[in-house]
Amino acid sequence: MTATTRPFASAMNHGGGKGPAIYFPVILSLVFIAFLPSLRGSFLNWDDDTHILENNAVGRLDLARLRRIFTSTVNDTYIPLTILSFTLEYQFFGYSAFVYHLDNLLLHLGVVGLIFIFAIRLGLSPKGAGLASLLFGIHPMHVESVAWITERKDVLYAFFYMLSLIQYSLYVQLNRWGDWALSLFYGLLSILAKPMALSLPLILFLCDWFWQRPLNRNTLRDTIKEKAPFFLVIVSITGITYSLHARIPGTNPGEAILIWIWTFSFYIQKFFLPLDLSPFYALPKPVSLAQPEYLIAVGVFCLFWALLLRQRCSRWLVFAGLFYFASIFFLLRFDDLKDNHVVADRFMYLPSLGFCLLAGWGFEKILNKLKTTQAPKITRAFVYGGLGLVLLALGVKTYGQSRLWANNIYFWDWLIEKRDNIPSAYNYRGVAYLAEGRYEPAIADFNRALKLQPSYVKPYYNNALAYRHLGKYPLAIQNLNDAIRIDPDCIRCYNLRGLIYKKMGQYDLAVNDYTAIIQKDPTLYKAYFNRALAYSAAGEWSMALEDLSRSIELNGRFPNAYGERARVYVQLKDWERALADYNQAIRLAPQAPWLYEERALVSRLLDQDLGHSLADHETKSTR
Repeated sequence: MTATTRPFASAMNHGGGKGPAIYFPVILSLVFIAFLPSLRGSFLNWDDDTHILENNAVGRLDLARLRRIFTSTVNDTYIPLTILSFTLEYQFFGYSAFVYHLDNLLLHLGVVGLIFIFAIRLGLSPKGAGLASLLFGIHPMHVESVAWITERKDVLYAFFYMLSLIQYSLYVQLNRWGDWALSLFYGLLSILAKPMALSLPLILFLCDWFWQRPLNRNTLRDTIKEKAPFFLVIVSITGITYSLHARIPGTNPGEAILIWIWTFSFYIQKFFLPLDLSPFYALPKPVSLAQPEYLIAVGVFCLFWALLLRQRCSRWLVFAGLFYFASIFFLLRFDDLKDNHVVADRFMYLPSLGFCLLAGWGFEKILNKLKTTQAPKITRAFVYGGLGLVLLALGVKTYGQSRLWANNIYFWDWLIEKRDNIPSAYNYRGVAYLAEGRYEPAIADFNRALKLQPSYVKPYYNNALAYRHLGKYPLAIQNLNDAIRIDPDCIRCYNLRGLIYKKMGQYDLAVNDYTAIIQKDPTLYKAYFNRALAYSAAGEWSMALEDLSRSIELNGRFPNAYGERARVYVQLKDWERALADYNQAIRLAPQAPWLYEERALVSRLLDQDLGHSLADHETKSTR
């Protein structure tokens, strides 16, 4: 038997009998129960709107939408397969939050099942594989990836990632190129679901080492040929996202290194001691070894690498440590300048797998030692009882965390009660109040967010929305002025200010704001449309006509532009062009009753004009 096939022979010996058939349904049932509260969750205004509810790529599936899915990003992230899954759900179920949550949970169960199979193929017994997959399944750090609809990308990429690893193990065992091709295909699907699959080629090398595949001068060429397509496909696709999220050390190298070490150690600490979990974490300030958090992080970092070096002969320990590092280091931060999410539980979803497998292996070793030493039953009961208590505590924690996604107010209330110094939490809760028409508490939350972070643009904009609803236009304008002062490229701020100026009858100022938008992006058809409305309100029909025609040039399927241009033609008494535009608007929006009413009026006016023209012609002929 060769070194290459030795681990697989071990796996097949462990995997015999009825073990897997017994453990599988029990594990999946326990995981399902732990995440049961997530099925009662709703859509959150924390990116569920961006990814699904307000995403133009999500809707009735056709070729145009399919093209948009695969040629666009969401929050500067290229995740077409994830967006396609949302689109398919919408196609059959609309915006049913239950369906989206259920699919997330089913995918998570699929990942848990694949981890069980992968653990068996690595050489664990059914008991060891069962513990590894159960620990992964119920760990509270994974709640964010399962209970948050937006994080479909985590469970989806992990599902195909695990399929790729299992298929690769078959290729290594049987040397069938069909298995290699399937592994590459699953890897492609994984990277289309989330860029974190970038780690896959590195993990394949790690598996080669674990399975003791020979790597020398004679085999190097074959190894490169095996992995090169993975690197080529995966790196080229992830480049779309990572080019927009590149992280480089700041101006202070010492602080950058400390932050990097802190983020590295953060996930290890939270995995082994998941007590104070939260959807948001703040970077400890100031960044200095005088801060206990950084001192502890440096200690964990040194202990991690010292343990790997000292126990380098322990293949399972080294495999677990390197699996974590190879799959997480793309997300280790040097600063918190680009966003507030320096660390997040969801980033640990698949990188935690190595530690789960290590736990399964350690459990096996303990059982084998108890068996060989013929330990008394009380000792075995103590081991099983202790393990059961740990798993029960993790499951209860996961059950509780899964309830957070019930609705926006509950979610943000919980977070603010737990951490009252996060500006974005107040902003998002304010947005939830705004959606319910509760303008005063919304304004209070936006102002709290601004007190914590005066340079935060979103609360200024949202304040303006609330004041607009209350009819307090000067206060709305004041907040938008502050937002534009901080971010001169805030297009929606110019747009809202233009709408308010128009409402106030200050048409010149409204035109100026829409002109500013057009100067920043001449392809925004709605900016031309809105400027045309301001021109129309001011009675400048020729300018309005020009802007509406330009809006239609940019988007020929925008019914409002045709309807508004028809109104301008009515003002110019060009009945035929007005009628033609109403006809086109109705073709694009047949459900709009006002279009039919106005078209009927224009038809009557056109008939009257034709009648007058014929009468005049007959009079002239008689003469």
